[in-house]
Amino acid sequence: AAAPELTARPDQFVFVESVENRLILRADDRGSGAKRRVIAELTGRIRLQRWLSADGTRDGLVRGDPTLPGRRDRSFPEPGCRDGRQALGPDAPGESVACTPQPAYRSDLPTTTEGMRRYLYRPIGETPSMTGPMPEFAADVPADLRAMVRVAEVVRAAPLSPAVQAAAFRVAATIPGVTVVRRATDATGRTGIAVRLAWADSRTDLIFDAETYAYLGTNSVLTTDLNGLKGIETRGLAAGRPSLEEAVLRAAVVDRPGQLP
Repeated sequence: AAAPELTARPDQFVFVESVENRLILRADDRGSGAKRRVIAELTGRIRLQRWLSADGTRDGLVRGDPTLPGRRDRSFPEPGCRDGRQALGPDAPGESVACTPQPAYRSDLPTTTEGMRRYLYRPIGETPSMTGPMPEFAADVPADLRAMVRVAEVVRAAPLSPAVQAAAFRVAATIPGVTVVRRATDATGRTGIAVRLAWADSRTDLIFDAETYAYLGTNSVLTTDLNGLKGIETRGLAAGRPSLEEAVLRAAVVDRPGQLP
């Protein structure tokens, strides 16, 4: 909470550098019979640099190393949302979809504990999801789990605001079922202290520096073997398999895509 607050003008960009490893699902055409066959694969740890439009209307940039899945180029544009339309990118020239701007700089998030508690526990659909037009949660997801997932969303949405992050972390400490893990390791190998919430078939750790409590990243791990789901032949969903590893290295405000702080 004592760290300096950063601000961004609407025409600037929020630069975020991270290391990510995600579990992705792909169809396997070699499956036989009526059952679909799905293979779960990890992308491998990828260092990402993102230049995201502060107000969500300008074209940003994403750069990955070594490559992003399905992309031969190491960088690609992140089209902004202007006049309610967003370009699909170089793979579909001239085509666009309806959109709502997703600002990378959020000045509207609560900074008080009670305000953040109301925000994290808000009903499904009460406010637009930070992840865009896709549904936030299934109706049967418990409120406490929704709140914990939203803590991680808030951290991603407000990397420049220690006051917002501190409010989210104070609420996280009160979520029923949250436990403390005294030693946790993020996707880059940094060790810290974590808070953990387990639910259904997985557990999620939010990892912090053990001295300063600065946010380091998020790890999610499967706790149940999900291979052999009904109607689907699956491979790669064994217990202990990471579903997400995300470590934040730095965040800053810059004037243009591609500019380093």
